Amino acid sequence: ILAAALLAGYAHWTYTTSNLFAKVSGVLKAEPLNKNDTYHQKLQNIIDEVCVATGGRKIEGMVIPTSAMNAFALMDFEGRSVIGVTEGLLARLTRAQLEAVVGHEAAHIVSGDCLAPTVPTSLFALYSGLLKGLESVFRATRSSSRRGGGVLALLIAVYVLLWISRGMSHLARMFVSRQREYRADAIAARLTRDPLSLAEALYTIAYRWRGAGLAAEELESIFIVNPAYSAVDEKTGLFSDLFSTHPPLQGRLQVLLDMAHTDLERVIASMERDSGQSRSAVPPVGAPKPGIQWMVHRD
Repeated sequence: ILAAALLAGYAHWTYTTSNLFAKVSGVLKAEPLNKNDTYHQKLQNIIDEVCVATGGRKIEGMVIPTSAMNAFALMDFEGRSVIGVTEGLLARLTRAQLEAVVGHEAAHIVSGDCLAPTVPTSLFALYSGLLKGLESVFRATRSSSRRGGGVLALLIAVYVLLWISRGMSHLARMFVSRQREYRADAIAARLTRDPLSLAEALYTIAYRWRGAGLAAEELESIFIVNPAYSAVDEKTGLFSDLFSTHPPLQGRLQVLLDMAHTDLERVIASMERDSGQSRSAVPPVGAPKPGIQWMVHRD
């Protein structure tokens, strides 16, 4: 049994870590930068600047074609590194804010802690995302005729394996420290010398659609902010430290605003003046933004 388990584990590790970027980018639906796209070219220029600032390390750029706002970083065992952003983030942030976000993701790569979430993501989280689609197939097959009995048994076996994989994914997240986000924020502020722009970017992302509901939601540990709002993320203590990969946004913002010698109210007022919009009341950071928002998905 031990030999079979070791063989299965080795096969799983070998298959999952080979061509890792292609597997993860496939789930994210991330694409290489388009040289003919002005926004993509702006991102490439920023990544090139960050590469120079970090000692010439080669970092590739990718985009996720969605109006959600988020960013991610990946690294494999061969030293290949990728920084990716969503089209929504690329279109809505200013250049200074985008530089701060890229600096944050570059900090994960330079410090080496980017590998910690990439490995458990590739081992387990990639497959746990299949559960959503399988559940609908499972319900359809269960309600069909008796001839689907064999197919139903196979689906049940696959479902159990994927359910175990999702459980292992949650377990693996316990080894991803929340403190890595604080460190990346600090390094980004040092790289760009602009902690205020990173605070503005984090605040803007917090009140936009971050990617909840997409397949990428399952890969939360690689993103700058959890794609789905989670109450656990906004709390402190042993339980939150174990089961959350991101620290409270309020805490991250407070550290950055202290560096910039300002406070959140003044930042919000400044952003409202720049955008021409106003809020009658400021909700708690991280809480869902009130009101109705319409979005269109191209598919």
